[in-house]
Amino acid sequence: MYIGPESLMPLASAAAALVGGALLFWRRLVAMAGTVWRAVSRAGSSLMASLRVR
Repeated sequence: MYIGPESLMPLASAAAALVGGALLFWRRLVAMAGTVWRAVSRAGSSLMASLRVR
């Protein structure tokens, strides 16, 4: 099976565009993921604290 450059270049270009977009917004994506993680972990810990039997 032969994949010529005329069929491979559009795929490589699309992959490069996706990687470039991820790198462009990487800092914001990581900050957003950290914010969500902290919010979920706080909500989970307060829920567990309210469910504790004394």
